[in-house]
Order: sequence, then C-alpha cells, then structure tokens
Amino acid sequence: MDPKTKILIAIDWYRPAHKAGGPITSIENLVDLLGDEPHLEFYVVCSVFDYGEKEPLDVPQETWVKVGKAQVQYWHPKQLGWKQWLHIYQTLQPDIVHTQGLWSPKFSIFPLLVAQRYKKAKIVVSPRGMLTPQALKQKGAMKAGVSSVLKALRAYKNVVFHSTNDQETEEIRLFVNQAKILQMPNVPRNLGAAVNQTKRQKQSNELHWIFVGRISPEKNPLLLLEALQLLEIPTKGYFIGGCQSETYKQQFEEKIKSLPKQHQVEYVGEKSLEEITEFLGEADVSINTSISENFGHAIAEALSAGVPIIVGPNTPWQNLSQDKSGVVAPYSAQGFADAMQAIAALDFAEHQAYQEGAKKRFAIQCELSATKAKYLNLYLLPKP
Repeated sequence: MDPKTKILIAIDWYRPAHKAGGPITSIENLVDLLGDEPHLEFYVVCSVFDYGEKEPLDVPQETWVKVGKAQVQYWHPKQLGWKQWLHIYQTLQPDIVHTQGLWSPKFSIFPLLVAQRYKKAKIVVSPRGMLTPQALKQKGAMKAGVSSVLKALRAYKNVVFHSTNDQETEEIRLFVNQAKILQMPNVPRNLGAAVNQTKRQKQSNELHWIFVGRISPEKNPLLLLEALQLLEIPTKGYFIGGCQSETYKQQFEEKIKSLPKQHQVEYVGEKSLEEITEFLGEADVSINTSISENFGHAIAEALSAGVPIIVGPNTPWQNLSQDKSGVVAPYSAQGFADAMQAIAALDFAEHQAYQEGAKKRFAIQCELSATKAKYLNLYLLPKP
C-alpha cells in the first residue's frame, strides 16, 4: 500500500475558533472536501486563541487532537518558535506544507522558512487577500520590510502560490516575479438544502436584508447604515457577526439608533451556521460592504441558498446583473442605496428569478467536483 501524502496546514486560527471568519471556513471546508481521500492526511497547527480573544480555547495544547477529518495541534503563540516548528516538521515529515497568509511570524513565516531549509516538502502559500493594495497599505512599512527580508532569504523559491481569482493572480505576480501560481476558488459551503425560502413572499418596494460578517472597518457596515439613511422605502435587516472593538461597536450602534423610523435594524451578534440559515430564509438580499474580498464565504453561502447579493466592486463576484444573481454597487453610500432600491423594486415573481439566478451563479462559480479536482492537482503535482 502506498504511503499517504501528509499535508501540514499552518494557520493562525482553526475550529473551534470561528471569529476570524473566512480563513477558518476555507480550511475547514477544504479538509471536509478532501479528508476522505484514502491517500491524503491532514494536519493543522494553529493558535490556542480565537481571533481577538485573550482567553484560550478549551482544547488540549501541544498535542495532536482529532478535529473533523484532520489532526490539529493548538499552541500558545509565545511557546511556538523556530525550535518547535522544527520539531513538528522533523517528527511529522510532511510531504506538503501549506501556509495561510503572509505576515504572521508564528503561523506563516516560521513554517515557510523551516520547510525551505529542509527542502523535502512541497510548499504552498495562500495569500488570503493580503496582497491587495488596500491590505498592503495597512502597516505598509512593516510589510515592505518583512517581504524584503524573506525575498533576500529566498523564502519563496520553488513555492506554489494559491490564488482565488484573476486579480489575486496579478497581485502575486507583482509580489514575486515569475511565481508559480495555481488559481482555484476557496471551498464554499452549499446551504441550499438547509434554507427554507417558502416562509416569505416578497412584495415590491420593501426589502428584508442581512449582513453577515465582522463588525469592523474592513467589512465597513457603517457604509450600509449610511446607505439606509438615503432610502425612503421600508426595510428590515439584521447585522450578524462579532465585534472586537468596543469603540467601533459603540459608533456602529449609535448609527443604528439614528436611522429613520422606516428602517427596522437589529444587531444580533454572532450566530451559528444553523441560525444564519434561518435568517437567510427570511432575506430578500444579502449585503456585503467589505472594502475588498478575495473570495467571501458569506457571499457564496447566500448565493447557494438562493439569496441574491449586493457587493462592492472589489470582490470576485462581478457581472451579477447578467444572470440576475444580484447587484454590484459603486463603493459609496449612494451606490449601495441605489442597489438596495433596485432589489426592493422587484415583485414576487421578479425576485424568484433572482433567487434562481443566485443558485445558478453559485453552481457555476463554485462547482465542487471541479474545485476538488483542482485541489488534488495542487497537492499532488510534483514540486516546482
């Protein structure tokens, strides 16, 4: 019997952590998709803390724990350095090291450098949207310095970069000249079977919406609240997601209180996936105001459930009006207000066409058997 291919994934957070959103979901879905392949074994090394939390998760530390279809080690970041990564690498002897992101010293840089030093493993790097112009501006001097050092150390030699869309492919090429890149989407969840869309029949000139994502400047929910100030039609909506900054949360909640009376808006905090499916079943549209998204799991999940979307221009989900799956809004309060007005104007039959368009967009852009084949190709191709 052939030995199994061992895939070691380094990521800052993993289940039961959930507050980092997309990166955790991407890897969990990937492990679920490929974890039953008889020739693959998944190992994950991550932090013992959830995103933004000071109290550790209730999990064993520094030992392998079965989580879903992977073995996982949880570490306090202060206890995880070069020596510990070297021990993990030498004892596990992975065939593939797959790092997530670029700038985390403990979960992106150390595992990359250890794998480069010992040269046995194929190295895959997923930038996770960290090379967009918007992302590079944040702590720009630090990132420029770190990337210069890593390039001097030839840390990206013979690395395969994982890109999720055409824009990210170009960003990687700008970051590493002549980089080896394989482009494939993140692995989404299909919520179509879990969401009941028969509960509500939409009427024209009204709108029920949801926003699923962190309450943070990057996701920019304040823009949605500014758009609502410009809308005269009645709306009902829910913000779903965690918030780490009390200052931002206070600003956000004050804006909700200042909305005109025709808007019923509630911040319901974090919800489980099962609870989110309930909200999706009542929603006419899912709205995403992120400054940029390299994928957007909440977007894909809404489409899979037959809920049209409103997004800005900096996501992979474009040309939505062509297949009636949603609206791409100019990135302004007026732009989102106009997009919401357009969806609100739909009557029941017209909205049904958008529901079908959403499902078709998901099926085409996130075709899971093709995505699975691409990831198997990513992992099983020989080293560059």
